[in-house]
Amino acid sequence: MYQGLNAGFQESRRYLSSNYTNHIILITDGHTYGDEAVCLELADQASEIGITISALGIGSEWNDKFLDELVQRTGGSSIFVSGPKDIDLLLKEKFQGLGKTYVERVSLDIRMIPGIKLKYAFRLNPELGPLPIAFPIQLGGIPYKSRQRILLEFLVDPIRTNISRLMLAEGHFTFEIPKYSKKHYRLPVNLMRPVSTSYEMEPPPHSIVEAMSKLTLYRMQEKVRDDIEVGELESAAQSLQNIATHLLSKGETDLAKTALLEVQNVKNQQKLSQEGEKQIKYGTRALLLPESSEEG
Repeated sequence: MYQGLNAGFQESRRYLSSNYTNHIILITDGHTYGDEAVCLELADQASEIGITISALGIGSEWNDKFLDELVQRTGGSSIFVSGPKDIDLLLKEKFQGLGKTYVERVSLDIRMIPGIKLKYAFRLNPELGPLPIAFPIQLGGIPYKSRQRILLEFLVDPIRTNISRLMLAEGHFTFEIPKYSKKHYRLPVNLMRPVSTSYEMEPPPHSIVEAMSKLTLYRMQEKVRDDIEVGELESAAQSLQNIATHLLSKGETDLAKTALLEVQNVKNQQKLSQEGEKQIKYGTRALLLPESSEEG
């Protein structure tokens, strides 16, 4: 994989310009065979000079964890392609999205306050995908008339009773708008919440509730994979059954059937099938797409 990725990188660097959308689309149908480390190093180099990498994985033989890490380092995204026939459509959608990019090289750099830990991060818009728990977080670009939406989950130590507001983190976003002569922008961000000894009902925004309900399914399949890795097969099988139940309630019949079939694979083979693993992972991730597209 490195040879092809490096060829794309050299070509992109050759025509690198702050007035262009500098983006590499990696299409793969297999494993890297030992060159993961140099591919990740190349992704870091691409990120430093403003080149984003996205990936299309065809079939079921490719390493999705590795591709996720690769694209995360640049602010890109990975997509599961069940067969070659779908490549044309997905590439057209990708090119259309890149053509609408208005803000480039968005990144978030924040510092946790002592007693606060960032446990999980996920990008909801403009593209879906988990984010690394390492700063700065590269977030890619934002299309015209769209927005950047991310979910952050914090773990908070016991809070002192003599404070009224708790600072979670502070830092800044940085980004570029190639259209303007001043290309580099910095936007401060402070994340804080009020603290009270009395509990008052505060209904969260509907968009957050909806996103969390769907993201829960995606995180459940992550737990399935983690449980299998450590030999917790009964827990993995039960989680898959729970995923199938939730999917059926949402009308996702085909994906629910896939989850139920994988229950048997876990029980009999002590693992997920490569095809089923990717269908569940990217299928539960795609459930967040309708809400994201409505925002645009």
